[in-house]
Amino acid sequence: MADINIDEYVTPGWFEHANCKGIDTEIFFPLFNGSSTMDSRMNKKRALAYCASCIVRENCLFRGMYSPSDTGIMGGSTFVQRSRERRLIREGKPREITAHWKE
Repeated sequence: MADINIDEYVTPGWFEHANCKGIDTEIFFPLFNGSSTMDSRMNKKRALAYCASCIVRENCLFRGMYSPSDTGIMGGSTFVQRSRERRLIREGKPREITAHWKE
């Protein structure tokens, strides 16, 4: 994907309004924190629940799509979902960026 200046596309200070601000970030990285499979699933559900009603979800999703450190759950999407979206973009078949992707 093309190198872009992410800050030109996201609302300045968006993270100050994020539902996850102040939350232990470990739940947003369920596959990388050494948790059991059951804990990872629970953390993924908890993280996605924070994202579901977040007013800055689109900013976070955009950052997850275009940031080099894009692991974990960002903007209501998983690393796998964003990787799939990036592949589709490279193939010239991008989908609309939303937080309602199906895995």
